[in-house]
Amino acid sequence: MKNWQSLSKKLKVIFTVTDDEADEPQYLSGRINKDIVISNLDDISERIFFIFGPPKMVDAMKAIAVELKVDNNKIKTESFWGYNEAQTYGTK
Repeated sequence: MKNWQSLSKKLKVIFTVTDDEADEPQYLSGRINKDIVISNLDDISERIFFIFGPPKMVDAMKAIAVELKVDNNKIKTESFWGYNEAQTYGTK
C-alpha cells in the first residue's frame, strides 16, 4: 500500500496498530475513529473513501464516513469474508 501512495500524490495511506502500541512513529495506535480521520485528512468532503476489510470493520468505517457527511457515491467498500463472530471489529 505504501508503494501505491508513492505512485500518486492523491492517495494517502495511514497505518494503525489496534491491539498493541505502534513501534514505528509513522503508525498510529488504536482503532480508527472519527478523530483520527479528521486529524489526518484535509478537505474530507472532496475525498473518496476506499474501505476494505472484515465486514464489521467496513460497517464501522462507513458509519464514520457517513457521520462526516461524505457523499455516498464517494464511499467504496469491499468486505473480506471468512470471519467468525468472535473476530468482529470492536470486540475482544
